[in-house]
Amino acid sequence: MSIRTKILIFFTAIIILVAGAVFSLSKIFLLKSFDHLQNAQTIEAVQRATDTVNDNAHQLSTKLSDWSNWDDTYIFAVNHNKNYITSNLPAATLVNLDLNYMLFYNAKHQLFEGLGVGDDGNFKQVPASLSSTLERSGLMDVAAGSDGKYGVLLSDEGPLLIAARPIQTSNATGPSHGTLIFASYLSNQLPKIADITHLQLSITTFSDVHAPADVRAQRMAIVKSLTAVKPLSAQQIAGYALINDVNGRPALIARVLLPRDIHREGLHALTLFIVYFGAAALVACTIAYVLLDVTIVRRLSRLSRQVEGIGTLNSNLVQVNVAGRDELSTLGSTINSMLKRLYESRFLEERNVKLNEKVAHASEELEQERRQLRAQLAEAQRINQIMVNRELKMIELKKRLAKYEPETAAHKDEKPSK
Repeated sequence: MSIRTKILIFFTAIIILVAGAVFSLSKIFLLKSFDHLQNAQTIEAVQRATDTVNDNAHQLSTKLSDWSNWDDTYIFAVNHNKNYITSNLPAATLVNLDLNYMLFYNAKHQLFEGLGVGDDGNFKQVPASLSSTLERSGLMDVAAGSDGKYGVLLSDEGPLLIAARPIQTSNATGPSHGTLIFASYLSNQLPKIADITHLQLSITTFSDVHAPADVRAQRMAIVKSLTAVKPLSAQQIAGYALINDVNGRPALIARVLLPRDIHREGLHALTLFIVYFGAAALVACTIAYVLLDVTIVRRLSRLSRQVEGIGTLNSNLVQVNVAGRDELSTLGSTINSMLKRLYESRFLEERNVKLNEKVAHASEELEQERRQLRAQLAEAQRINQIMVNRELKMIELKKRLAKYEPETAAHKDEKPSK
């Protein structure tokens, strides 16, 4: 595998790893910030819905003050004159006041007059269960001179927005002659609240076993923190808030559904960020790759070709050419030094070879001369031996001749005497 290929794989791996790491960290931290904003928006929305519910209850109490602090009502609580009802409280009045029930209690907490109006705008009887609920609620225990109580009250007929004030004179003075209560079904107020807040709002009782599963799952959470948030899907998030009744007990759970716009925008921004980051990383790696190729890889390739070509050249001394003042130029100088030493070593080796050849030739000549000398010596020794043997034989012959010479002389002397 070539260096170019390795560098390309290396930069590709870097882009993938860095982009993956940036995406993961951004998803953890950046998207978490967007989700935090989404949760804050959801909590703000559900709190706005509950505040609107409480505001409607407060408005109901404000309406009530016009009737509870009125001399005619103050007198009616004593004489129970039906003309008060006939003159002041036709069914249309309750409809205009956006009420379902208007109840009059005396100072002994006894209901002496109760008016109810149905959805058709006509009078209807006050349910006995509602009277029992009101008696248990403690709403009649409002002191004279106080602003009374208002809020939410659970009844068998459904959750009610309710307000209770003491019956006093128009100057809000005098001993209380009882309690006047306004009540309106919360279900009738929800469409108006939704229109005002522009929210998709639903309200269920706290203990409703038929409430949606996500609402039931948040009961304990909202008891502790009063609000909760839960993403229902990739497109929708729900906010939950606890609404207590007039006595501070958990009564209702308000749920607001919102689109996860901030989360979606966060994902979109994160995607764009990763795309732009990836493009920038790709451009940076491409530039780095080109710079590395120009400044290092090509020079290495050229150096490699020069070194490879040295083995095929017949010239005595060849050196590489690497320009610059960096590690590659140092490497080139090192290679040149090595080549010079190799050349010198090869030169010495060639000289040694020639010397060895001369020594071998001289040795061969000397060996031939030695063999010749040995042959001559052997011949001389043979001739010498022959000569020595002849001399020895001559000496022996001379000795023998010397032995026979006296006898010969004697014989010569004897012949004349005959």
